[in-house]
This record gives sequence, C-alpha cells and structure tokens, in this order.
Amino acid sequence: MNRAFTALLFLFVLNKLSAFNADSLVRYYKVKADRFLAASPEVHDQFSVLNNGVAVYATASDKTNNLPEFFVSWEELESFKAAVKLRPHHRFIPYMIMKRELKLKGRTLSWPLESRDNATQFHAPYLPLHGIRIAIDPGHIAHDTIKGRLEQKFISMKMPQGKDSVRLAFAEGQLTWLTAAILAEHLKSQGAEVMLTRAAMNKTAFGRTYEEWKTFDGGVSLDSLIAAFPDNKNYSDLKNGKLKEERSYFRYVFKDVEIRRRAEEIGVFNPDFTVVIHYNVDEQNAPWTKPTTRNFCMLFVPGAFQVGELNDQESRLDFLRLLLTDEIENSVSGAAYLALSFKEGLKVPLANEKDAAYLGTSCLYSGSSGVYCRNLSMTRLIHGPVLYGETLYQDNLTEVRLLSEKPILDTVSGIMAPQRIIQVAKAYENGIRNWIYSGSFRNQN
Repeated sequence: MNRAFTALLFLFVLNKLSAFNADSLVRYYKVKADRFLAASPEVHDQFSVLNNGVAVYATASDKTNNLPEFFVSWEELESFKAAVKLRPHHRFIPYMIMKRELKLKGRTLSWPLESRDNATQFHAPYLPLHGIRIAIDPGHIAHDTIKGRLEQKFISMKMPQGKDSVRLAFAEGQLTWLTAAILAEHLKSQGAEVMLTRAAMNKTAFGRTYEEWKTFDGGVSLDSLIAAFPDNKNYSDLKNGKLKEERSYFRYVFKDVEIRRRAEEIGVFNPDFTVVIHYNVDEQNAPWTKPTTRNFCMLFVPGAFQVGELNDQESRLDFLRLLLTDEIENSVSGAAYLALSFKEGLKVPLANEKDAAYLGTSCLYSGSSGVYCRNLSMTRLIHGPVLYGETLYQDNLTEVRLLSEKPILDTVSGIMAPQRIIQVAKAYENGIRNWIYSGSFRNQN
C-alpha cells in the first residue's frame, strides 16, 4: 500500500468517524489536531477538544481558568463550518465574541450564513472542468532581477560554457507568473473559471507596480501599521527615516499587506481550491551563487502551528477554522495528486522529511509523499483547500540552465516561456485534472 493511498484512507476514516456521536467527534478532532495542526506541545495550551465542543483560548492561563475566547459546540458544528467559509476575520470575529457574551447571559445567536455569488455547479458533459473555480497565486512580484534582489528571490550565477562562462540570472517572480499564466489558460480551455492574484508579471496584487503602490498607498499603509502596532520599532524607524533601505520598506510594510490583499481577492472569488505557485532553492546552497546537485519537489498545505503562533486573535480563529472544517483534509487530497504529477512529469523526486531542515522543524508530515503541513501566511489566510507547490530547485545544476533557455511558444496559452516552465505548468494541470477525475475532489458549492 503506497503512502499516498494510506494518507487518503486515513482521512476517509477520520471523516467517517466525525459523522458518529460526540465521543467519535472528540477522538476525531484530537487526532486531527495532533496529526496536522499542533506542531509544538505549547499549542495544546490554547485549545481543548471537550465532550461538548471545541474551545480556543487567548492564553494558557485562560485555559487553566476555563475562559475560552471562542467556543463551538458539537450541535452547531455544521452551521459553524458553513458560516466561517465565506467570511473574513473582521466580519466573523465579532460574531464569535457576541455569541460568547450572549451565552453567558443564557441567550443564543445563530451563525450568519452566506451563499456563493454566481456559483456554477459541476457539469462534466460539457467540458472536463466546467463549473470548477480555481484561484492561482503566482508567488512574489519581481519581473526582473532588480526586483528579485529587492525581494531576495533571484538566481544569478556563472555557469561554465566551453572554455568560457556565462551568467544565468532570473527572478522567481518571473517563473511563477509565467507558470501561473500558462496554467490558467490551459484550465480555462477545459471549462474552468480561473483568477490570478497578479494580472501581469510586473503587477502586484493591488493591480499596480510596487513603485506605484508605494507612491499612492505606502504612506497610508505605514501609518495604519504604526497605529495598530505602536511599539514596533521597525515601523517608527521607517517613518522617521532611521531605516532608509528600500529592502526594509518592502519587508516590513509591503510584503504582509500585499499577501493579505492576495488572500482577500481569493476570498472574493471564492474558489473551489487555490493553487499557490513557487519555485524552491537548496537551503544548503545559500547564498545561491553556485549550482547544487540536489533537487526536490514538495507541496505545503495548511496546519503545523508552532509555539507563539496563536498570539493574535486572527490566528486563533484560523486555527479553529482549520481544525473544524475539512480544508486540511481536502488540501492533502489534492496535493497528493499534484505531488505524483510533479514527480512523474518533471522527473524530480519528492522531498522526504530529512531532505530540508525546515521540513522537520517547521512542518508536519501529512502522510502523503512530498506533502507537508506548514503555517505560512498563504496557507493560513486563504479559506478552502490550498495547494502550495514548490516544484524544483532553481539553483540545481540542470534546472538553472533549463529555466534560462530561450522561450518557446506554448500553443494553448499563446505565451512564450522556457520549455521547462511549460512542463511545470503541465504538471500542475495534470495533477489538478487527476484529482478532479479521481472522485476524491469535492466541489465546494
């Protein structure tokens, strides 16, 4: 029995258990929390799976004193799962707080329900992906190595060529956008409804270049961050000019704001699932000025909260949502198919837990080869299944040459790109199609 099948069987059994009585629900969610969510023992200090429901606490002392911040009873489990799906933090947290306050007074409040606007149902006879909504997030923003240096997401190295050498250089943001754009057109041609969080290679999720965003929105964003976090020295130093490096402004102001914008845009689109596209590097090869012989594929899905990662209210609500909904289970299901497609289509092995240090320190193994739970911003903030791909090592001796090859025409999308990027897009496409055709894909309508 292969590992991917074992993982899917495990999830199937868990889902079946959840349909039984309260004892089964307690067992189910305790196992799920340990399996996918609590990467550090300290995380257990801030939640409880109880006989009557699940509680999340703002602090460990609140747990000791039985003062839950959020609580969902087994009786309201299904209505909670339906309500939390479409509502962002700023609209849902007040309901959670109000329910708690009313409960103390012996009153109840129903969960707010919403339906997906303009949702289309899955009808296979027309086109194979007809009725499926897919969001695609091309990681980073760089469209050249100048911006790549600002992001610290670029490759630049001399490679031998005959008796001479040639410098090969590119930014990860270029690779991700080309991959996403090609993939989007392939999926659209089969009937899927697709959105990209970045409409063009040189655009951010705000629909502007980084320079345009900084000119029009940067000051307001910095002032908002200062108001929200008055003790943060980085923000105050940027405001008063003590921190002048552009890299600092990008890192401390733009990056988090733009990631949140991506998640918001995806939430408005309300996809059946989201594909996040990244390319990896060999952590042992830093600062990536020379090639490595190592090369692996991997995927991340939600989960794996660590000590200190439940310190804010939003994160605690995200933890509760991921524990009680089936977003992690569906993410692992889809990621298993993508992982197999990466391995077979790209001829690159899937990473084991010992192949990168962060897989052991920052992740939880999902049970499916090459798929790991990891508490990244984009795996936590996006609602619904998230398939976060890292298809290969850009700094690999072979890959760096392939990714630098002269572009060719992808006939389906009409986009020019190195053949290797087209192969990566095709690997994503095949994995998605195989997942949907398998019967394990569940339409989110």
